[in-house]
Amino acid sequence: METKRKILILSPRAHGKSSVVSIAYPCWRIGLNTNIRIKIVANSNEKAKELLAAITQTLLFSPKYRAIFPHVRPSKARYWTKERIFVERSLALRDATVEGKGIIATGTGGRSDLLICDDICDNRTAATKGMIRKVKEAFFDVWMNTLEPQGHQVVVIGTTWAEEDVYADLLRKKGWCRKIWKINENFDPLWPQVWPREKLYDKWKDDPLAFEKGFRMQPIRVETVLFSRECFKQRHDWPLTPGSNPPEYTSLAEPYVRKYMGVDISGGHGKDYSVIFTTGVHAETRMRWPINIIRAKAAAPEVARLLIREYEKYKPEVILVESNATQQMLFDWVGELRKLPIKSYYTGTQKHYVNVGIPSLRVELDNNMWHIPYWSHDPGCECSFCAWKREVLSYPYSTYDDCVMAWWFTREAIRLYFEGMGKGGYAVVEL
Repeated sequence: METKRKILILSPRAHGKSSVVSIAYPCWRIGLNTNIRIKIVANSNEKAKELLAAITQTLLFSPKYRAIFPHVRPSKARYWTKERIFVERSLALRDATVEGKGIIATGTGGRSDLLICDDICDNRTAATKGMIRKVKEAFFDVWMNTLEPQGHQVVVIGTTWAEEDVYADLLRKKGWCRKIWKINENFDPLWPQVWPREKLYDKWKDDPLAFEKGFRMQPIRVETVLFSRECFKQRHDWPLTPGSNPPEYTSLAEPYVRKYMGVDISGGHGKDYSVIFTTGVHAETRMRWPINIIRAKAAAPEVARLLIREYEKYKPEVILVESNATQQMLFDWVGELRKLPIKSYYTGTQKHYVNVGIPSLRVELDNNMWHIPYWSHDPGCECSFCAWKREVLSYPYSTYDDCVMAWWFTREAIRLYFEGMGKGGYAVVEL
């Protein structure tokens, strides 16, 4: 591997790319040459720190590594951080032995002999043409320019995302050694011990579009994002005020405004958000609008308290919650605190269906069935309405989809219990 100067490796998700190329390979190169300068670039600073932490563990605590390379020791003159480490060297060099950064991180520079780019394209960095362009500029103009003119090596590993991303550029460039592994139409496994055929098939059934991209290396076009800015029309005559109704509906008697709530609970571990999405519906015109959105990294007990607060404030007729183990935990907590009109909903693969799934929300937007208030916040704003807008405009390739899911649940509550009068054969849980 070290004989090739430019290497591109594309392979399915969770197939050991990072363990081999971004962790084991740098450790081996350090053992061969302690004067080497390595830069690890990932899709985020957090991911780069995780890779560097794994390298650190190997260098310091792996008995097998210590037996093969006993001369590799931490530098006595330079301290280690979460972003860079130094080993004892025979040369006085400014740059770290290994440094880890996100692809579009600030404060980049210095020189490198080995550049490893690990999954620099993901659902965030490939969500829009603007982000794709930023990643390309960072890769070609910043990181590639850190390499020494002689004796350098760059290894790029990842999974296909978009037709226009940096991987697509490298596939077309001359001078690159390329290797692509992918799952064929027969679901023949590449790593049968971990991904047998049955498991691959189940993965495909769960989300065919994601499987084509993540396991069969079929890139998507940025234009295939479900919602466009043109369909997400914001009303300039209606400034955002959570809890308010559109101007023409503000004087309506309460019976004319029906309210429904959708709740998406995070899977725990602090990674995802829990979202409570409240929607108003005009009883005659069937027009709908967002009344309020609560978004928080919270466990079920805290979500239960937020849910009770939102229920007391808006009194929705139905609170629709996905039926799974996490949501059952919420049922238990809410059941102890107060009886609420919670109904459970089994999603399965329905969220992909055009008539009832998330794509049907695009149909409703195109048919002007939603009033969306106007707001103009800073690009980095983390308020719940800005998070919802970001998720919508980059779905299904956004980093999070909790707001979109809660939005869909509230729409399903409308479909089943307002338009369908409670019919439809879905499980209902009364607490």
